[in-house]
Amino acid sequence: PEAMAQYRSRLESGRRDGLAVARRQVVEAARQARNHAGDESFFLSLVGRYDGDDAALPRRHDDAAGDARAANAPLAANHEDTYLPSAPGRDAVGADRYVVHASRYLGTSLDPLATYEWGWEEVERLRARMSSVADSISPGADLAEAIEILKTDPARAASSQEEFVALMQERQTIALRELDGVHFDVPEEIKVVEVKMAPPGGPLGAYYVQPSEDFSRPGSIWWSKGTQQQIPLFDEISTAYHEGFPGHHLQVGIQAAGSEHLSRFQKLLVWYPGTGEGWALYAEDIMEELGYLETPDYVMGKLASEMLRAARVVIDIGSHLELRIPDGQPFHPGETWSFDTGVEMLETYAAQQHDIAVSEMNRYLGWPGQAIAYKVGQQAIRDLRAEQEELLGAEFDAKAFHARVLEIGSTGLEVLRGHVRG
Repeated sequence: PEAMAQYRSRLESGRRDGLAVARRQVVEAARQARNHAGDESFFLSLVGRYDGDDAALPRRHDDAAGDARAANAPLAANHEDTYLPSAPGRDAVGADRYVVHASRYLGTSLDPLATYEWGWEEVERLRARMSSVADSISPGADLAEAIEILKTDPARAASSQEEFVALMQERQTIALRELDGVHFDVPEEIKVVEVKMAPPGGPLGAYYVQPSEDFSRPGSIWWSKGTQQQIPLFDEISTAYHEGFPGHHLQVGIQAAGSEHLSRFQKLLVWYPGTGEGWALYAEDIMEELGYLETPDYVMGKLASEMLRAARVVIDIGSHLELRIPDGQPFHPGETWSFDTGVEMLETYAAQQHDIAVSEMNRYLGWPGQAIAYKVGQQAIRDLRAEQEELLGAEFDAKAFHARVLEIGSTGLEVLRGHVRG
């Protein structure tokens, strides 16, 4: 409750100074706070899960959940009654603020217009490759038809959330067992990763939670699927490798275990999306390269995953700088970006479900500059690898390169470049 009260105070200070965020963000934040305060609250879902020996702990859980729910109710009311009337309707933050935000997330300077142009080049490249893979999924099918098959064929889906968790857990276990010592040196502390489903009510998607400092709680991948039971698998295999091993789980685990190189502050708190998310997206490249995307379905899922990140580049920059879509594009040529065109691109180009695409757009508009970090960071690591391969020739060792990238934890891209080249 005290933390929430302080948060409301900070919001009020910004509101009084004319720094209120866009109306769309306030409405969504109020919705989530109402959910956390209500009968479907995430906090309530925690209470019944404990199965240990401490008889007092469930009661403490219950009391704490009540406090947390009670703290969210006035936050939602404040959003709706006090903050919302001051919130502007315009989503875009403009070029000056955007560059500041993006440079902070990347740890390097950004030319937004050049990056926007490069983003469209990546969209075109990935679109062509996805169209090629579509024929392998269903001979003669175009891209839209192939994606529809992957989304709707029950034989290509988990039939329940329980089955989905088991399949993703198996993928992680096999990857850790087969790649450790061969392609990566995995610290002993992180040779376990758990897969979990998040309770309904929060934003949809997948995310990683790092292990506790003493590693008594393993790192974990969480999928937020709401009430969905039949879950298409084509795009979740690469997601598992992105969020888990060898993506965030390996990266964050090495950072957390890296006492020889890193301070406690770096191990626990420092996070640059440029290198952090860039590595996780690059990890999807590695798993395709090593043959762990063994069907055209899963290759299409990986390409859709990368297309999502390329689409983020053009949508995020285009929306916040209020740019036009290039005239030569088949997608709404010459139009200025809107919320609806962003959602449409995520659905038609990146194979996202409608509710996830809406959630994604809310995220981009409320978090300017962060969404481009995945693709920009991935490309920075790709470029560094190509540079080292050319420099070292036959002496290039991918395992050693990856260890070099990961050993200093999450840094800005400029620091990473200096470290790898040094």
